[in-house]
Amino acid sequence: MYLKLLNVDRRSVHLEWNKPQDIPKPLFKLVMNENNQNSVVIYKGFHNYFIVNNLSGGHQYKFKLQMELHNANSKNSVFEKATVCCTTKNDYPSITAFHHSAYQNLPLLFQEFLDTRARDINIYNELGECGLFKACAAGHNDMVLTMLQYGADVNLPNLFTRITPLMTAAYHGHGDIIRILARNDADSTLKDINSKTALHYAVDGSHNDAVKMLLEGNWGDVNSVDSKGWTPLMRAVLMFADLDVIKTLISYGSDLSIKDKNGQDIWQLAHLSNNWKALEILPD
Repeated sequence: MYLKLLNVDRRSVHLEWNKPQDIPKPLFKLVMNENNQNSVVIYKGFHNYFIVNNLSGGHQYKFKLQMELHNANSKNSVFEKATVCCTTKNDYPSITAFHHSAYQNLPLLFQEFLDTRARDINIYNELGECGLFKACAAGHNDMVLTMLQYGADVNLPNLFTRITPLMTAAYHGHGDIIRILARNDADSTLKDINSKTALHYAVDGSHNDAVKMLLEGNWGDVNSVDSKGWTPLMRAVLMFADLDVIKTLISYGSDLSIKDKNGQDIWQLAHLSNNWKALEILPD
């Protein structure tokens, strides 16, 4: 006698067994054991199939089939058994699992999410972040490319801060990802809730290579001002960015005459922040 699995899903298992031709009306009893816990009888009857429903995803199940001789004049006697084991499929990946796969670069988990929830490629987590944002922050080039190929919105901002994937890539200095996003139509003119652009973020992260890349690719306005009226150069001075960042911004035409909303120019901001090294390289 055999017992075989016809189908294993997340919530159900379809089992089938053979009926011996030489035994009239055999009685079958199917016993189930879940994760090596207590066993329970789930079927008793004369059919040669059974569908087990309401199972848990990702659990191990062992099924044991017993065939009894059904005789009205005597007690039933067990004379043949068969066993089969399986593990049900995992539950559909959650939003948390999806963002985790993007941040940790877990392609198998990411693919499972796509197979079941492809339309949710741009879904936000509780922090207002999308999956592409997480991949850009972590610096996973392949994951970023894959997400874009599957329809991730290259300009989708954080739901609360309005920080875009390009901004976060710039802040972390991920040059390859900056290039990937820019070549996939990332909008470098977008601003967050504080009116900062991707160039401001590259400056805040003190990544001179990222600053150069944005400026060389015409993916950043060197004189764009944030909500306080600060240009990237002003932020470089105030944030004590690497001196090479300050030199790069100056070389790409940063307007030194711009004043912020408090009427302060670049030299005043350098004095107020005690950034003496910046003052040494600022033009007179």
